[in-house]
Amino acid sequence: MPNKENSALAILTEVDKHEMNINAQNKGLWTKLLGFVLITICMYSDKFELVLRQIARNKKIRASASFISDLQADSESMAFEKNKPAISTSVRYATSVDGNHVLCDLGDSEGNVVQLSKVTGEAKLVADKATTEGVYFLRPDGLLPMVKPVFEVNWKSHLKSLRPYINTDDPTFYTLLAYMTYVIAHPKSEEVPYPILVIQGPKGSGKSFFCNYIIRALIDQNSNSSLRLPKKEMDLALQLEHTYLAVYDNLRSFNKYTSDLLAQVATRSYLAHRAHYSQDDLASKLVHGALVLNGIHDFIQEEDLADRCFRVQLEPMDSSILKREPILKKEFSEDLPRIKGALFTLAAKALAGHDECEVNPNDRARIVDFSYWLASVEKVLGFKAGILQKAYVKNVKNIMATGMADDSLTLALKKLLEGCSEEGWKSSSSELLEALRSYEKSNNLPGSASILSQRLTSQMAGLNANGICIEIGRGKTRYIKVTKVSATA
Repeated sequence: MPNKENSALAILTEVDKHEMNINAQNKGLWTKLLGFVLITICMYSDKFELVLRQIARNKKIRASASFISDLQADSESMAFEKNKPAISTSVRYATSVDGNHVLCDLGDSEGNVVQLSKVTGEAKLVADKATTEGVYFLRPDGLLPMVKPVFEVNWKSHLKSLRPYINTDDPTFYTLLAYMTYVIAHPKSEEVPYPILVIQGPKGSGKSFFCNYIIRALIDQNSNSSLRLPKKEMDLALQLEHTYLAVYDNLRSFNKYTSDLLAQVATRSYLAHRAHYSQDDLASKLVHGALVLNGIHDFIQEEDLADRCFRVQLEPMDSSILKREPILKKEFSEDLPRIKGALFTLAAKALAGHDECEVNPNDRARIVDFSYWLASVEKVLGFKAGILQKAYVKNVKNIMATGMADDSLTLALKKLLEGCSEEGWKSSSSELLEALRSYEKSNNLPGSASILSQRLTSQMAGLNANGICIEIGRGKTRYIKVTKVSATA
């Protein structure tokens, strides 16, 4: 039997035949080429432990837990000794080193990758290793293989094959197509904001089927098809780190802190925390990703979050054509390869024409990058310029209006305006608060005139969406003017 040193050397020699690196967090990484995918594994992980045990088994070397632990430490030391620049890793989607392609790791055992060309607007399977060279993919435990897309000339007709599975109006459906292609075409490494997709509808409208099956199959197949929204921010950061698209199901409500956190996830932020085993070192974790929030209730209450959302309101399925889920899954699976090919093609063509698009400032929502993307999709699909952009802006306003419709302040202001002339109400903040208290209970309204002014200032867009226009100004004295939104506004 070989001694321990010789056994370790034999295994480490095999490990060294593959690429070794470190990441920005100074963790050792081991990479193997599978087809066209450079799959990267952290050296202190269960996956790399299995790699070491497999090598030991092939060489007929008995490997104890302590022996494997020593090998992991030695492997990481070897990675540092390479003295290479730190590398970044991606889950599911990445940008090529030359910046000309967006790459999608299908996650299959053959190592297939889809490439979307920003130059030619073509989507196809990668056939040259040079395209994916230098791009490192992670495959977290939840990541599942995706169906290989089929690319056809009449790809637009296959987009329409998706229509029967999503029971909503046409403007929302095509804006949803734009949303999905936007998420596909913009990997996290490009640091763009993502609109938050909100799926709502009554029982029987197919919300769970859409979230857990359709959107997963088209963007990011994962064993964690839907998640429960965590209470701790670091748990949310960890979930986002291990999936490309995070789907949170059956939401009812959440507090203002969670609302602000989700808004930060959409536009990209960091959580700073004390480093492990340290009293004075600070570590940070990125919170950024594409979110899908699903539920029956109107859980988007804060204006700042609503401004970052896009809502798909699903209608109940017609009982005469309602099908059991296994049948729906079977039919969708048959259509999926061509739908997926069409979605990738639309994404590639929109990427190629993206820089040439212009957007009317009146049609921009908070996520400006998405407004520009809508302009590009309109052009590719041959739609009238601005039609999807206007639908998106209207969609955001409707979310704001819905979120504040039952707010006590909104209700009191509406009642106030019912008894006013077209000129509305103009007074000091203290006089306005006194008037509002005659329509709503005092404990449901702001506690003071200064707080009322702050609320009105911060909620102007939401109130406007509910038909209430607020003007705060100063003449001889400071005033607040409340009027109805004009029909042309």
